[in-house]
Amino acid sequence: MKPKTGIILMNIGTPKSPAPEDVGNYLNIFLMDKDVINLPFLLRWILVHLLIVPRRKHASAKKYQKIWLEQGSPL
Repeated sequence: MKPKTGIILMNIGTPKSPAPEDVGNYLNIFLMDKDVINLPFLLRWILVHLLIVPRRKHASAKKYQKIWLEQGSPL
C-alpha cells in the first residue's frame, strides 16, 4: 500500500510593517527556526544573516507594500 501524503497550510506570521527593516527582522526570526532551515546553527546563521536576508528584505518589502492594508497585513 502506497503511503499517503498530506499538506498543511498555516499562517506563520507577518512583519510589523512593510518597511525593509521590519521585513528583515521577520525573515531573521522565521528563517532561523531550525524546523524551517534544518542546518547546524552556525551554517544557518551565515545563510540567513549574510546571504538571504540582506538580499531579500528589500524585494520582499516591495511585495508586502503592494498588499498591505491600512489596518495592517492582510495575511
